[in-house]
Amino acid sequence: MPPVDALKLVFVQSMQGGPSEARCNQIQFEITLEMDTGAWTYASCDPQPGDPSGKEPLRPRKGTLTPQRRASVEVAYAKMTRSGPRPCAADAGRMNLRLTRKDGTKESFADEHTACGPTAPEIAMGLREFASALVGAVLSP
Repeated sequence: MPPVDALKLVFVQSMQGGPSEARCNQIQFEITLEMDTGAWTYASCDPQPGDPSGKEPLRPRKGTLTPQRRASVEVAYAKMTRSGPRPCAADAGRMNLRLTRKDGTKESFADEHTACGPTAPEIAMGLREFASALVGAVLSP
């Protein structure tokens, strides 16, 4: 994985999995983290009455990471490693990671449980654990 100090933007997206009713264009949540400022946007699927079925908008929240929470996110990021394609887990919702470096180059990854096949993106082992740490850092009171 690129070093954390080379990153400008981190984007994590969790897709719906399993045989469930599609909501919010099949997106559970998205998190964008600006590494220079610690500013984050967390957008979650929270359907409301009157929303178009299956295409409900994500509901965003914004904030800024404290230095302590940023440090915990960086520790979780450092635990991820690159890997080749793995066997598929059809019921698991796909998790995507997009990294933008400070020089503008971008890299895309998927988690080890949901990316497979001949066109699978590169795998980020430990992505679900990183996403969990990131969600905890942005949503904890």
